[in-house]
Amino acid sequence: MTSYPEFYFIRHGQTDPHDDDREISLNEIGKKQVLTSAKFLQNMEVRSICHSPLPRALETKDGLSKKLKVPHFKIDELEECTGEVWRDLIKTQGDSSNYETQAFLQKVGCGLEKSLLKPGPLEERLATLLCHVEKIKLLE
Repeated sequence: MTSYPEFYFIRHGQTDPHDDDREISLNEIGKKQVLTSAKFLQNMEVRSICHSPLPRALETKDGLSKKLKVPHFKIDELEECTGEVWRDLIKTQGDSSNYETQAFLQKVGCGLEKSLLKPGPLEERLATLLCHVEKIKLLE
């Protein structure tokens, strides 16, 4: 049986509605969501936090880091997609032939791979927390 590292996934906290505003921050509900998530994750064996460079992902990482004293890594490839790509992903359930959608999925896959390679304080097992990814299509 193949052994895989543990992987915890969390999306950034809630934001106000926006049209592809890459610089939008968490709203008050989103900030509360981050604190609730941090309390929950405090009892889990999280080894590192990987996040995108977007402000809402950084705010999420900062909130989680208050409870989770683990290394954190910015992974540029975890940046979110455009609204157009997101709508295409929903419409095609991730099975799109659209060039931009395929490029996004490839980029996120690369970001996920980079995240899983990041070490934590205990290197015998890796548990990574991602603060932001819009869509991941995992294939075995």
